Amino acid sequence: MKDFINGLSRRFSFSSIAIALLVSWSAVSAQDEQGAEGASKGVILIAAKEGEAKFSRGGKALPAEETEANDALGEGVLIETGADGKVTLLFSNGTVSTVGPSTKLTLKEFSQEKFDAAGRSMGELEEEPSLSNVKLSLDFGNLIIGTKKLNKESSFEVESVVGTAGIRGTQFQVAQPQGGGFSLDVAESTVAFTPKGAANPVAVNNGNGLDVAAAGGALAPRPINPAVAQAITQTNAGAFALTANVSLNVVTAKMDEAGSGEGSDSEEGGEEGGEEGSDDSGGDEGGGDDSGDSGGDGGGDSSVAAP
Repeated sequence: MKDFINGLSRRFSFSSIAIALLVSWSAVSAQDEQGAEGASKGVILIAAKEGEAKFSRGGKALPAEETEANDALGEGVLIETGADGKVTLLFSNGTVSTVGPSTKLTLKEFSQEKFDAAGRSMGELEEEPSLSNVKLSLDFGNLIIGTKKLNKESSFEVESVVGTAGIRGTQFQVAQPQGGGFSLDVAESTVAFTPKGAANPVAVNNGNGLDVAAAGGALAPRPINPAVAQAITQTNAGAFALTANVSLNVVTAKMDEAGSGEGSDSEEGGEEGGEEGSDDSGGDEGGGDDSGDSGGDGGGDSSVAAP
């Protein structure tokens, strides 16, 4: 009888362990599935472009027919504008950005959680529709940005040779002329600027700016030039108006394409997969430069059409 009871006890013990392992495995699987559903790649739509504008990834030019208005760009894309060039970008988190003339900007990182479009348009958003993390790298040139209100757990950073500007929800401009000094101007809210090599950021509030002569140089705080403030506000107002009717259904579809590797965020040596169903027309291919770029707009204007 004693042996029978011991055997029965062992069987119950093994069964309990098996059940516990099964429950644990199911919980982990559910968490992994939930995490996979939430994770996604963000996308940046070309809302408008004019003059000379070239797009590349990994040193290879993106085809002109894949870099027209309504086309989506992903992580790792380099944008270069000529002296007459300008590109207006719409991020899937609602941010707008205007890449000014003679600018070199890399879309370094962009992730965003999936969200329910619910038939809304960009113009209806007061804040970003889901958590996002954006990192841009400005080699030189001029960049004006306007964001929706960002979640506290989101991040939006613009790197430069002299430091990093961190954003929560604001309108501002960063300028880094090639071979010149860096300037930051804030027309709304606050930007946290962290100088290269520094541990703590410096808050630059609404109506203020700062200049940095070179990497490691002293910060020179100052009031914003009223003309610069007006230019920032007007540029962002135009970009928000241009993109107000863009459907979030279209945006989430492009995010799905980017996440599946079928869309513009392909990692295959810079060869971009075209956006299916886009209403693009091929642009003129520009000459290459030291990064092997071409495929820019030869001078014509194009702008986003509300899907």
